[in-house]
Amino acid sequence: PVFSGGVLHGSSPRLLQKLVPILKQYRVQMVLNGDDHSLQVLEQDGITYIVSGGGSWLHEHNAILQTKFGAMQNGFTLHRLNNTHMVVDVINASGAILYTRAIPK
Repeated sequence: PVFSGGVLHGSSPRLLQKLVPILKQYRVQMVLNGDDHSLQVLEQDGITYIVSGGGSWLHEHNAILQTKFGAMQNGFTLHRLNNTHMVVDVINASGAILYTRAIPK
């Protein structure tokens, strides 16, 4: 992941150095990835980073400066689009919505 509080992988210095400038240049608003086995929503410089890795064995994570939400639970993210924004729901394996974030267009 670009940003992650996961203790197994965590944030990637190489992606921070190489990918983030491209994301900013092209005004990317959201990056979706897994790899760290937890559910996380992070934000830096107007870009929302979603770690949706709660579908397998869980790994611990710590809150980092960019963390808006984090849970060491099995689950997934649901993404809904309309004309003005995207809504991301972080949902646990029981179906409970743990966190919601709206990302404007």
